[in-house]
Amino acid sequence: MRGSSRIAARRRLLMSAVATLALTEGHGAFAQGVPGNPASFAATQQYQNQWGLDLIHAADAFARGYSGNGVTVAVADTGFTSVVPGFGAKIDPRSMNFVLPSAGAPYVSNQIDDIGSHGTHVAGIIAAPYDPANSGSMYGVAYDSKLVVLRMLGTPTEEVGHPSATALDYFPSLSNVTIYNASYGPNLDTMTNLKTWPSIAIDEYEAAAVGRALAAGKIIVAATGNDRDSNPIAGRNPSGIALMPFIQPNHANAGVYDDDGNRYNFSELLTQSGRVVAVTSVDINKHIASYANMCGVTASWCVAAPGGDQPAGGPGILSTVPTSVNASGYAQKSGTSMATPTVSGALAVLQGAFPGYSAGDLVNLLFATTEDLGAPGLDAVYGYGMIRLDRATDGPTSLAAGSTVNVASQTSTYWSQPLTTAGGFSKTGDGTLVIAGTTHATGDVNVAAGTLAVGGTLALGTSMTVQQGATLAGFGTVSGNVRIAGTLAAGAVPNYADLAANNGGSLPAGTPLNGSSPGLLTFNGNVVQTATSTTRLDIDGTYNVPGGPGTWDRIVVFGSGYSFTVGGTLVPVMRAIAGGNNDYTASLGSRFAYLKAEDGARITGSYSGLLQPTAGLPNGTRFDVLYSPTLLSLVVTPQSFRSLAGTPNQQALASALDAARPAAGVRPSDRAKGVFDALYGQTTTTGYTGMIDQMTGQGQPAMVGAVMGAYTAFGTAISERQMMWQSGGAAVQSSFAPSLALSYAGRDSNVETRFAGSPLAAYASADPAEASAAAAAGWTVWGQGFGRSARVGDSGSLPGGKSRSGGGIAGADRQVAPDTLVGGAFGVTRTTSDSAGTTGTSDTYAGAVYASYMPGRLVFDGRLAAGVTSQSTSRSVAGMGTNGSTDGVGFLAAGEAGYRLPAGQFTLMPYVGLTAQTFRRDGFTETGTFGLTFPRQTFDKLTSTAGVAASTVFTALDGARFRPEVRLAWGHDWRDDALTTQASLLDSPFVVTAADPGRDALVTRFAVTGWRTEALRIYAAYDGEFRRNAEAHQLTGGLRVSW
Repeated sequence: MRGSSRIAARRRLLMSAVATLALTEGHGAFAQGVPGNPASFAATQQYQNQWGLDLIHAADAFARGYSGNGVTVAVADTGFTSVVPGFGAKIDPRSMNFVLPSAGAPYVSNQIDDIGSHGTHVAGIIAAPYDPANSGSMYGVAYDSKLVVLRMLGTPTEEVGHPSATALDYFPSLSNVTIYNASYGPNLDTMTNLKTWPSIAIDEYEAAAVGRALAAGKIIVAATGNDRDSNPIAGRNPSGIALMPFIQPNHANAGVYDDDGNRYNFSELLTQSGRVVAVTSVDINKHIASYANMCGVTASWCVAAPGGDQPAGGPGILSTVPTSVNASGYAQKSGTSMATPTVSGALAVLQGAFPGYSAGDLVNLLFATTEDLGAPGLDAVYGYGMIRLDRATDGPTSLAAGSTVNVASQTSTYWSQPLTTAGGFSKTGDGTLVIAGTTHATGDVNVAAGTLAVGGTLALGTSMTVQQGATLAGFGTVSGNVRIAGTLAAGAVPNYADLAANNGGSLPAGTPLNGSSPGLLTFNGNVVQTATSTTRLDIDGTYNVPGGPGTWDRIVVFGSGYSFTVGGTLVPVMRAIAGGNNDYTASLGSRFAYLKAEDGARITGSYSGLLQPTAGLPNGTRFDVLYSPTLLSLVVTPQSFRSLAGTPNQQALASALDAARPAAGVRPSDRAKGVFDALYGQTTTTGYTGMIDQMTGQGQPAMVGAVMGAYTAFGTAISERQMMWQSGGAAVQSSFAPSLALSYAGRDSNVETRFAGSPLAAYASADPAEASAAAAAGWTVWGQGFGRSARVGDSGSLPGGKSRSGGGIAGADRQVAPDTLVGGAFGVTRTTSDSAGTTGTSDTYAGAVYASYMPGRLVFDGRLAAGVTSQSTSRSVAGMGTNGSTDGVGFLAAGEAGYRLPAGQFTLMPYVGLTAQTFRRDGFTETGTFGLTFPRQTFDKLTSTAGVAASTVFTALDGARFRPEVRLAWGHDWRDDALTTQASLLDSPFVVTAADPGRDALVTRFAVTGWRTEALRIYAAYDGEFRRNAEAHQLTGGLRVSW
């Protein structure tokens, strides 16, 4: 392949041979071989001249009578010209031309003469006939096959449209032609030291044509490229068609190619009935050729084949050329262009041998029977390894019922032939039995020991049991019911005999002696894993392809009504993976979907545990399993949630999560599943911490404080009524007097609970006459509207909050003596609160009795209130709403005592007060995935007040009278249970705490009452409370008109 390229938006496809070596023509009479005797085929000079045949053990297939007879292969190249006897007769009349032989030449559709020699050389490797008269000749891998020649390589001026895409689109129309040889790709000869393949090497039109061919069930055999000698880093991976299935948005930054921001997505090429086969080249010593691009990220659809290495001084591959190139009609060339037709020829041999095999069957057969080169298993250099036609055509064609198939340790036996057994069989021995073709077992299959690797298809007439100590592996399909008591390990299994044979007779140091390479294993039936089962899951990276280095194991079960019941122990493996890079470290949140149910299948059961890998995970993390009916995924999660928590509330919630968390690998309860599934969706420690913070429900203490603040507001309104009576201004409230508090609100309503030590209602009037007038009043009915807002700031890592309350109160009282007032009141309050993402609305209905007593200079006030509250709360966790509702009952008892001291025109009154509150909230559970449970809880609060009040009365020049009043007091909380709330998550209890507003408060009040006559009185007041971390402001105004 040194030959292809897209310049700008067009593809420039050139033939570029490496070195050529002419062979002198010889003649001799050689029989091609004796059926059943591979050595007789290998002994011929023509066979030996094409040393690649010997490397792939083609003689074994030939001796079995498999030579591509009845198969036609499409060769897309520079054309075909050969005088080799009988070769021209093998060219299918459907051959087509897609380029001009020279600029300006007329287009002739059936003109397929070779524009050079590349196409003829490629064609000969596939299908050159045996020439017994010429001992200097060679013959093709599928020497009895035929060819459709698609001439589509030429210079840009010679192209007709888009030759590659046009040829690929023509290919599906060719009936009975399944294999397409693409010994071409991007021409990057002028580029050196590339780190990634440039965007000009990606042809989306060609990719679309490839997709259409694959959808038609075709096989495209594509060279990996010849650029590694000049681009050693980029050359670790293929270019061109071979790379296309890897090109998808999530690989754009993998350091393999540059898509110039186009975010190409050719991943559908992996899901079609047809297949792409990438081919790299090896020299005569089975080493990757010096120029050949490695399989790299395409390992799971890549193989190696002989392609020669003349640039490194080795022999090339002998094949046909036009006599204008060499008079003998044969010459040597090197390149992945030569390795590719070797694979196409091998597939033609297999298609002729097993005409009932589909494109997928043929490709899997080729992959499952390769010779293990390089690193064990599926590796980044050779992919599956070098193709082997002896293994791909091996195996029994019949098997007696009850047979025992014993495979010795570190050896492999291959079943490639279509096989229908006469009954069940048992697999014994510590070696590997590879089902590479299609086997139909009509009886029970028992895997007693060693490994059964299914690379093709195993159809079970009854069932299969994998005993404890045995392993089921592979990348093919198992149809039927399977019971696994042993190990399940998807992916290609190393061939230890190959590894030893290619390493002087001993296994290379460090060869893993168990497990497989990452791969995809498919089931079409019921699968049950017992308690002794082990699922080995290789995780080597995040590439989204079916296997190989940098990927992870996948298992698929499909079919309506089928189920995969997991059980036993899940064992993720991240080091000592056969063929793996073995250097991948997953990050927090990395997710690996490894078991998928499709087409109506389901996943049930639970693992009993998960054995954490010893390497490959960041410190402080572990693997957990995400369960769903159609998908199981491994995800990297924190080892402990508490280790990520910062604030006390986060730590409390995280400790509850740790306590409720199921053991790794174990299916969580339905209640727990939603919580942990959502948590496990986080990919950063910040994400986890943020979600834990949302889950705490740490705004709930503020909701309780808001309710207790409503009772405080109710009590304050009554105290104002008492104060007005005792100061001679009761008439102001004899009718409705609206009261509205305006303030800036912060984050917590707990300041409301601090108002329980509300201003002393009773302090002395300086006007005894007004007091006497009030004493004669009898029964009084009064009403008031009130509003209040408050805020508490955050305190360190604890949240504050804000609240607003508003409502109305109506009451009636009577002076039962000149110095005694008694009454009752009923009020309704609505409170809204907001704290740490939790919002609440509370409706409180309360009743109260109160009394004021003024013997001489002493003043005594008292109030008792009780009520019921309905509260609803809401918050959001991870975008999902969580709501709660509950009821409760509250009680308030408050009293003040003062002593009036005349001071000239003023009256001073020192006073003390004490307020006790209790709120009992019923238990409730929030709705939604993250709903917390809050038990029934009683909250108590006790507050004292000590201060001084001053008032006076003066008359303006116009006769209006005013009474200003000032109060300053110190409030102190002796107890406040509303700062903490009990909760539980998944039956694990914890406590959340709100910010402390401060135990001490400065309480202020400024009020003024004005009147000219008893018919009209105006009242206004400002109340304020200031704490270390909280404040509240209230403005009150009243108007009374009488007649």
